[in-house]
Amino acid sequence: MKFHVEPVSKKTPVPPHPIEGPMPAEGGADWIADQYTLRLILDGVIRRTAEDDADAAAQDTAARRRAAPATPAPAPGKAQEA
Repeated sequence: MKFHVEPVSKKTPVPPHPIEGPMPAEGGADWIADQYTLRLILDGVIRRTAEDDADAAAQDTAARRRAAPATPAPAPGKAQEA
C-alpha cells in the first residue's frame, strides 16, 4: 500500500525515502506505507494528503468487511432459543 504524502513545510527538508527516492520540489509523492514513511508523518515532516485519506478510509472499510467473520448458520433441525 502507498500513501500520497507532501512536505508539511517548505522550510523543513524532507530526507529521501530509501526505496522511493527524493520528494519532488513541487507537490508530493506516492511513498510506500512503511516504517520510514510513518515515522516522518509522526515527526511532522510530511503529511498524507486529503484525497489519500479519503481513499484510505474507503479501502479500510472494504478490508474490514472482507475480514469480518461469517456468522454460522444454525444447525438444521434444531430450534433456535429466543
